[in-house]
Amino acid sequence: MAASLSAYAAKAGLECFVVVPKNTPINKLKQATACGAKLIELAGNYDQCVKEAKKLSEENNLLLCGDYELRRLGQRNLGRELAESGINFDAFIVPVGNGTLGCAIIEGFVEKNKWPKFVGIQGTGSDPIAKAWKNNSQSLQLIETPKTIASAMKVGSPLDGSLTLSWVRETNGMMLSVDDEKITKAQQLLAQKEGIFVETSAAATLAGLIKINNKIRSLKIVLILTGSGLKENL
Repeated sequence: MAASLSAYAAKAGLECFVVVPKNTPINKLKQATACGAKLIELAGNYDQCVKEAKKLSEENNLLLCGDYELRRLGQRNLGRELAESGINFDAFIVPVGNGTLGCAIIEGFVEKNKWPKFVGIQGTGSDPIAKAWKNNSQSLQLIETPKTIASAMKVGSPLDGSLTLSWVRETNGMMLSVDDEKITKAQQLLAQKEGIFVETSAAATLAGLIKINNKIRSLKIVLILTGSGLKENL
């Protein structure tokens, strides 16, 4: 998102500010800085960056591109295109940080009158939605200091967390978490067996599939692989 935003801002001659945690992999930021984006690095986590971005937007009359409701509307295309692809499947597995992407995909499916199971994967240590689903809770217990190797899912207070939980239940799907070791192994497996090198958050989908394989062996599954492994520090 930072990369695309900075590119469009450069083309339009607009200033671009990107708020990120200090430990964000530098490879994820190279394209943004190359296009002239100004980085604002915070010592806190992703949730604190969201608050700071909103504050900057309000105080300086800036367009806030982290508007998650607006982002979901755009990302619904993933669900629409899958629904129209002619591929027959029963469920999709998607990495979940804020939950926005998964919600957008199922919303796109529903527009096409398709109802696949929504299976969401979080990293152990950053898994408030998975815990709520496992405990059959209606509310999320937020994680103050989220931890996971998968930086794109390192979210303790997911903005679309409740909506994600609602969609997972409505589609008879499931939420689960996978630890760093399983994520890393899945990343290696995708690269060495399929020739697909993805970032750790994307690899978590395969780790989740392996974890629940016995429960859904009869189903046809689509994995949503979201980002390139080249964007993470190796």
